[in-house]
Amino acid sequence: GLSQARPLRVGVIGGGIGGLSLANALIQQDSAFDVTVFDKAAVLRPGLGGGVQLTGGAAVLARLGFGEELVAAGHPLRRVLTRKVPPAVGGAGAVEPKQLLDLDVRSALADLEDARETGLLQDTGDVMAFTIMRDELLRMLAARLPEGMVRYGKRLEGLERSDGEEGIQCTFDDASTETFDLVVGCDGIRSAVREWVLEGNDGARETYSGLRIRFGVAPSCGGRGAGSREEMHQWFADGAYALTATYGGVGGEEYDMIALTTTDKNEVGPNANWDSSEVQQDTCRILNDLGFPGEVLSIAESSTRFFDIGVRFQNPLLPWVRSDGNFWTRGSAAAVLLGDAAHAMPPFLGQGANQAIQDAYCLAEELGAVGDRHRDVQGALAAYEVRRKPVTSLLMLESRFLGRLETLQGAGAEFRNLFFQATGTLGVAKAIFTKGASPRV
Repeated sequence: GLSQARPLRVGVIGGGIGGLSLANALIQQDSAFDVTVFDKAAVLRPGLGGGVQLTGGAAVLARLGFGEELVAAGHPLRRVLTRKVPPAVGGAGAVEPKQLLDLDVRSALADLEDARETGLLQDTGDVMAFTIMRDELLRMLAARLPEGMVRYGKRLEGLERSDGEEGIQCTFDDASTETFDLVVGCDGIRSAVREWVLEGNDGARETYSGLRIRFGVAPSCGGRGAGSREEMHQWFADGAYALTATYGGVGGEEYDMIALTTTDKNEVGPNANWDSSEVQQDTCRILNDLGFPGEVLSIAESSTRFFDIGVRFQNPLLPWVRSDGNFWTRGSAAAVLLGDAAHAMPPFLGQGANQAIQDAYCLAEELGAVGDRHRDVQGALAAYEVRRKPVTSLLMLESRFLGRLETLQGAGAEFRNLFFQATGTLGVAKAIFTKGASPRV
C-alpha cells in the first residue's frame, strides 16, 4: 500500500451513493487515506428522490460489510413482468394487459456459475437483488463513516492547482478552501469536477436524449396487491413506458413508485420540474389518456412527492483523469471522475447506482495497491479507468437503445412489443439482465 510520509489527502466532491460508497471503501483499505466528503445539501435529508434497484451494487456493498443491512432494509426483487397496455377503450383498464415478458430475477442470478464468487448469492442463501429508497441507502452508507468525514452545505465553486502547497485547491460557496492530493468527482451529471478534468473539451457537457421521466412516490398502502410487492412491473403503451415497484425505506417503511417515460422533443433539463402538483396532474392525465391500468393510476394519484427530469447522458469515452507529472513531485496532483460524473447513462437498465458503487470499489482497490501493483497514484487511476470505462460505456449505449425502444409509437410500438416477447421466449432478456446485474469489479 501507500508508504508516503503522510496519508493521501482525498477530497470527494458529492455525498451521493458513489461518494459515500467510495469513502467507505477507502477507509477499509490497509493504506492510509485522509478522506473528506463534501455535499452541497445542508443535511442528509429524508424523503429525497426516488428508489433505486440494486443487484451488482448490492453484491459489492456486501463485500464492504453492508450485506445484512441491505437484506433488512431493502425490498427483495424477485420478478420483472413486462406487459402491453391495450388501447384505452371504455376507460382505463377496460381490457386486460397482455404479458410480454416474465423474468424470474432470483433464479436468473442464483443460477449463474459464478453467483457465489461475485457475491450475488450469499452464503446465507440471500440473492442480492433489492429495491431501496435512495435516502435510506444514503443513511446506511453515511452511518458507517467517522463523525465529521462528511461535510454538508459545501457546494464546490472551482478547482485550481495550488500555489502554496502540493495539490489541488477546492473553493466552496462559503469562500472556504481545501487542498487535496486527489479530488474525486462524484458530483453527478452537472459535475464541476468533470468541467475541470475536461477543461477546453467541447464534448464535456451532457447530451439530452429526447426522453422525459416523471416520478411519483407514495407510502405503500397495498394498492399493488400482496402477490406483486416483490415484483417490478413494466407497462408499455403507445409512445410511453411506465414502471411500478415497491421499495424499502427509512425505518422499515415501504414506498411504491411510478416512473413514466415519454418522448419530448423540447430540450428538458436534468431537473426540469419539482412542482409536485403540476407534475402529478400531468402524469395522471397521460396515464388516463393512454389507458394504463389501475395499479399505475393508483400510485400516481396517491403519490406524496413527484419530480420530473430530462434524461441525459455523458460521452463516457472522454478522459476520466487529469493529472500532471510524477504524482509525488512538488505541485503535482490529480482529479478523477466516478459515477454519473464519468458516465451518466439513461436509467432504463437500472444500472446508475450499481455502476457508481462498483466504480467506488474499484477505485479504492486500485489506490490501495499503490506501492504494490502500482508505482504511483497515476498508475492506480489509469488502471481504474481501464477497468471501468469499457463496462460502463457499453451499458450506456444499451440503456440509450432501450429507452428509445420502450417509447416507440405506432408501428414502432408493435415492433417493441414483439421484440420483448421474443427476447423473453428466447432467453435473450435473461442474458442481458444477468450481464448487467453481475458485478464487474
